[in-house]
Amino acid sequence: MNETKRIPLPPKFGGVKDGSVVWTRVADVDHEPLGYFLTCHLLIEHYMDEYLQATIPQLHWEKARLTFGQRVNLLKWEVLVSDQKFDPIPAIKHMNTLRNKISHRLEIKLDMEELQPLAEYLRKLRSPSSYAAPTDPKELLNTFMGTCCATFASHLSFQYRRKPNS
Repeated sequence: MNETKRIPLPPKFGGVKDGSVVWTRVADVDHEPLGYFLTCHLLIEHYMDEYLQATIPQLHWEKARLTFGQRVNLLKWEVLVSDQKFDPIPAIKHMNTLRNKISHRLEIKLDMEELQPLAEYLRKLRSPSSYAAPTDPKELLNTFMGTCCATFASHLSFQYRRKPNS
């Protein structure tokens, strides 16, 4: 069995109570799913950027330095998918909101409740009565990331097939 040893973090300043400094431990945070989540976010961002650069080549991407939210707003669901109910953009936006929470909170747990918009998106893609989204956060992230990346990859393949000299 390959168990990961948790390395304790230093305590955080918890204020002053009755004239004494209070130190609190950051405990019970499993960093592995958070790291996996961030990696999934980065990979989706990579595919999204490649897609946007292929579909909007006239924009000076290096100079524009757009935020993630601005880049998501450039996506058009009607180009990505044929039916709005299959639109991944709200779930991608939710994933970015979670990424921001993770970046600014020391004690956060990534659970299925936090990932519900991703599960709902996956349910919409399949027959809701016959599909059960993964119940493990890491499996759900993997399925969502794979689905999003495949969507962008298919459009990239099509885009570059139309431009043989690219």
